[in-house]
Amino acid sequence: METVFEFLKEIVSNPSIRKTTLILTITFSVIWFVYQTIADTSARKNKNKYRKSFIGQIVTGKSPEGNDKPKSVSPTNTPSKKTTNNDIDMDAIIIKSLRRKRYLDKKDENKKTSRGYNAKDTYEDLRRIISYSDEIQKFVKEAKGGMKSKSISSFRVKVTGDKVEIESITIPPIKINTNQAMTIKDVDSLKGMINDNRILSAFAYDAVK
Repeated sequence: METVFEFLKEIVSNPSIRKTTLILTITFSVIWFVYQTIADTSARKNKNKYRKSFIGQIVTGKSPEGNDKPKSVSPTNTPSKKTTNNDIDMDAIIIKSLRRKRYLDKKDENKKTSRGYNAKDTYEDLRRIISYSDEIQKFVKEAKGGMKSKSISSFRVKVTGDKVEIESITIPPIKINTNQAMTIKDVDSLKGMINDNRILSAFAYDAVK
């Protein structure tokens, strides 16, 4: 302890050492100031960064704790959810239109199905599957027993063993086996595949007049 005091006394009493110490102190202070200025400038240019210096944090209001908060992500392409005014009649209208090979009436296009999906989008998904049934069956026949997938029109067909999934833009995947896939040709051939209370109501075909 006495040695330390002697060392400090020597620094204070020796002009040469005092001068050197002062120069070093000023030099390190300048370096520190330059570093802090660069860090603060970087933080101002990037809103996701907080300032390094205490003064900079006061100015920007950013701190390490606040910087790590996760950002909220807006969901995209989420399917429509059920609403209280969904009507099974809309399901029947879709089936009737597909059966007669007619488009939906304008007044029905923005309505919801019994499952809460947009009526026009549901109609279009099913219409494309029927229109491209030959290509679906050709691919299923080639891929049967394996594990393959293929994009056809606006949907994707996945084959895993004897299981088939047809993934469309709006409606949930149609999950069937290879034998069922080979029978698709019109809307009536989809009975038992789409009226499963996921895509359309179980009573969708029963309500068709």
